[in-house]
Amino acid sequence: MRDVANLHVVVLGAGPAGLATGHELAQNGVRVTVLEKNSFIGGLCRTVHDGGYKFDLGGHRWFTKNEHLNNWFRRLMRDEIVMVERISRIYYNGKYFLYPVEIGDVIRKAGIPTILRAGITYVIAALKFGALNRPIRNIEDAYTAQFGSTLYKMFFEQYTEKLWGLTCDKLSADWVSQRSRGLNIWTVVQEALAARRSRVKSLVEEFMYPRDGYVRIPERMAEDIVLKGNQVNLNSGVKKLVYKGPNDIEVYFDSADGRKMLQANEIVSTIPLGLLAQMIEPAAPAGVIAAARALTFRDLVTVNVKLRRNQVSKDTWLYVQDREVLFGRLHEPKNWSKAMVPDGEHTS
Repeated sequence: MRDVANLHVVVLGAGPAGLATGHELAQNGVRVTVLEKNSFIGGLCRTVHDGGYKFDLGGHRWFTKNEHLNNWFRRLMRDEIVMVERISRIYYNGKYFLYPVEIGDVIRKAGIPTILRAGITYVIAALKFGALNRPIRNIEDAYTAQFGSTLYKMFFEQYTEKLWGLTCDKLSADWVSQRSRGLNIWTVVQEALAARRSRVKSLVEEFMYPRDGYVRIPERMAEDIVLKGNQVNLNSGVKKLVYKGPNDIEVYFDSADGRKMLQANEIVSTIPLGLLAQMIEPAAPAGVIAAARALTFRDLVTVNVKLRRNQVSKDTWLYVQDREVLFGRLHEPKNWSKAMVPDGEHTS
């Protein structure tokens, strides 16, 4: 087993991935320094505060079937956890449909002809991707194999393309397996039958959420890292990594006091891959540098609206399928935690 007494690990980036790595290392006695170029921690798990309102960048939930991770989360957040009932819907063609998809709900709102068409297209998809063993090449294929082309176009296509800015035939099918593993038209039917027999809506989930916004997760991890005698340095943008040999790496970064250098045995990077490839010395091959520079990123734009009313909807979030509506998702933070608004008479 490696001796950790003299080990120094430098973590690039103080988002949830970087801080989770630093937290685990610190808990096991490893010396850790986390470098973050921004003046705040959390990355996309930031929570913006404004006049008593709190806005997450998009609304993140904690949900995993891994009980080891759930127990870790409970220990980390202690008394800051609230339980939230998941109530989510899809806005499509001027109507609101439950999500996860429920057959009875679709029949009532879309009509029998749509359901018949959905059944026919699912059978066609089952033959194509099952019996004929057609390979699943992209998101369009993956969703079509699970639900048929009719339900795919109703409930998945437009939102996915809004989210990623690319057509579904250009996106990897891996994303679908992570987002809707085990969910298909048959599991939807089985859930509907089970719910009718038991009168329990078994597709409704509960999830854990930090009472004062998702940023509290990275904040708590950073607190623990510092408590163990380590550092989380903000306003510290990494500029260069010089590899001298095994267990010998120089990390150069800018700070308020100018350019600084840290000696590290190991580096854990959570910064954009394209930037990392360009700052390593000795330099990577020209082809690698060219590929790194060609990587593109998807911007995230959020519009936060303060409202002097008790509640807009009961949804935890709403997926907006219609192409005529610019944005892809809407959520009401107060429905996650009442601490996200100044008082009971306001929402956002």
